[in-house]
Amino acid sequence: MIRFGTLKRFWVVWVLYWLVYLCQPVRSVYQHIELAWLLQFMLVMALSLAYITGACLPAARPRALSVGEAEIDQVEINIIIRCGLWISFFGLVFLAYDKIVVQGVDYSLGLAAAREQWRRLGEGRNGQISSPFSAFGYLFGGAFFLSLALTLSRRVLLPDSKQFSFFLFGFFLLMANSLVTGGRSSILLAVAFISFEYFSSRRRGLPPLWRTRSVRKLFAATGFFTVTYIFYVFYSRAVASRVDMAKYSLHFLKYLGLEPIAWFADFATSSIAGSVLALVNLAVSYLTHSLVTTAAIIGHPGDSGDAIFFHLRLIGAKIGLCDAPAKWFLAGRFPSLPGALYMQFGLTGLFSAASLIGMIAGFFCALFDRRPSSVILILVCASIESILLLSPFLFAGDFMFFPFMLVGGVIAILLGKNIGRQRVQA
Repeated sequence: MIRFGTLKRFWVVWVLYWLVYLCQPVRSVYQHIELAWLLQFMLVMALSLAYITGACLPAARPRALSVGEAEIDQVEINIIIRCGLWISFFGLVFLAYDKIVVQGVDYSLGLAAAREQWRRLGEGRNGQISSPFSAFGYLFGGAFFLSLALTLSRRVLLPDSKQFSFFLFGFFLLMANSLVTGGRSSILLAVAFISFEYFSSRRRGLPPLWRTRSVRKLFAATGFFTVTYIFYVFYSRAVASRVDMAKYSLHFLKYLGLEPIAWFADFATSSIAGSVLALVNLAVSYLTHSLVTTAAIIGHPGDSGDAIFFHLRLIGAKIGLCDAPAKWFLAGRFPSLPGALYMQFGLTGLFSAASLIGMIAGFFCALFDRRPSSVILILVCASIESILLLSPFLFAGDFMFFPFMLVGGVIAILLGKNIGRQRVQA
């Protein structure tokens, strides 16, 4: 029987995204919002039909599994998790050294000020790489994504103490990389990436993820810390702009293409509670504004720049493989995957790309049911699920860490398997 867990989660994310937008006290400043809804819905339908087709291909149909194909090699997985964490740790050290020592970014002034320094230094280099330390830092720094996904899998049997130490190490790497780069995108990418193995391992007969109350409390504390950090990023930018939180939040809404309805604008500026609610609404709008960005794309005439494969092409330009991409007219805002595809390739290109993504996703996720012990397939399917779950916001490949997440994962797998073979031979 073919399971469609990834497709179900894809639909859940899209429906929640639409519902949250409807519940917010904001509205679009752009016209064509109804067409934006329709464009997004068409991508969801086209991708879903292609996913089902890909999952039903003969080569991907599930079959009876032998013991070796069904069970993960616990010793090898332990080694791969450790390799991914330590590779990422050294990548973080390289990245921090580049930012603090080579470039001289001063983080003591606050995260927003540090990010602005980093941005200006990058513009002064005309997009060129700052140092070899930066290259090695990004190249190795994304290996912890796979380690986190495996750590949170119920198929990986670890004592609670070891499981939480692995998780805490991976969480530290996630947050430290977010702090060094001054963003939040890696957190969103990590949640989407981890979801595949976490949900695919929730089967009957497997032990619960956290078996003790103290570990569950510590896990919940890390979630609270993550949410606090996300709000801190917005707060630090309000402080750096030297305006109060409410005015900054309402002003930033306009930048995103949104405007508050009258009662909310009055409430946000009338009390501390209103200021806090304005900040919460801004954090949510940062995700849902991609709907109105799609509306802006539909109504924008002429050349709009490059909205998809932007970071991949930017990386290629830094190492001389291609020309730098042209900034699109709403740079810095999320276009949603359907909006980006429509702007770049038109309606025909949107349907073609959605069908291709869906077919590949369905095929590999069904193939995973044939070889659930394959760590490479876990990496591939988790990356595919990242693209699907983040599609309401933008193309996951345009997250800065996405290519390095793949490269780091492959390095950790190859290194882990090689160490495992050497131990067996010894």
